[in-house]
Amino acid sequence: MDGTLINSEWLHYQVLAGQCRREGFVWSEKDNESIKGATMDSKWKHLNERHAFSRSREAWLEEFNREYRSRLTPDLGLAPQVEVVRTLHSMQIPMACVSNGEAEVVNANLEVLGIDNCFQTVVASCDCPRGKPWPDPY
Repeated sequence: MDGTLINSEWLHYQVLAGQCRREGFVWSEKDNESIKGATMDSKWKHLNERHAFSRSREAWLEEFNREYRSRLTPDLGLAPQVEVVRTLHSMQIPMACVSNGEAEVVNANLEVLGIDNCFQTVVASCDCPRGKPWPDPY
């Protein structure tokens, strides 16, 4: 999903940096490299261990998901790859979408790209015990 069908890494960073700013510390692009592509659980643990957020993981994640969805736009889609998905779907080739993202965000990404009906299976971080780089999601 992220980086394959949609260029969302920058949006993830922007939302996370905003949350950190509101918590009173700076989260730089360099800092972000250490958690890029990680599950939200891993991101939470990493950030909370270093900066002790003032709210719960659940409140933090709810805020992140809400802000991410509000800033999500179709132009973040990677058009050639999205077109391949549409073509394969029209050929009735079964496909699965696998992401380290939260189901709510993965589904929002697919919906904004207009390909939410193209996958027979969508696997998000909540669907397996360990996310990437472990092979469990696949």
